[in-house]
Amino acid sequence: MKEDINNYVNACDICARNKPPHKTPKAPLGKMGVGASMDRLATDIIWPLPRTPRGNKYILMVSDHFTKWVEIIPIPDQSAITCDEKILNEVISRFGCPLSLHPDRGSNYESQMFNELCVMLEIKKTRTAVRNPKCNGLSERFNKTLWRMISTYLKGEQTDWDINVGS
Repeated sequence: MKEDINNYVNACDICARNKPPHKTPKAPLGKMGVGASMDRLATDIIWPLPRTPRGNKYILMVSDHFTKWVEIIPIPDQSAITCDEKILNEVISRFGCPLSLHPDRGSNYESQMFNELCVMLEIKKTRTAVRNPKCNGLSERFNKTLWRMISTYLKGEQTDWDINVGS
């Protein structure tokens, strides 16, 4: 009898139009494997922080998926020019060119300038899924830890956080 009821309900056009499926189908998330250090770099911006006397208000975080090494770079703004310059001059010039970069979908990473940098250096750019922090879990987890550390430090209204995290 249960099977007959299911068949009747499934065959009813009115029932199908009035009752949407319980879950919208989604593509399964895959794993992004890495084989060596500097194969894939994840990047993210941590903000807002109090402006320092040197003009810094944000932190550019770049992490290696294989070794979990993290570079923290204080920056004055989160523009594409600033991010490109810091990634190129302070990460790629020291450690070499990665095979791929994995940023979030911020406007600084979706800019034409950032795309040209990736094309020029032959870096494959992967993206996170929209509103899904699990896609960049390495960065998000480190951001949470760093944010707690800085919040504790800034409790006394220190304005030199960029000197202490950038070293």
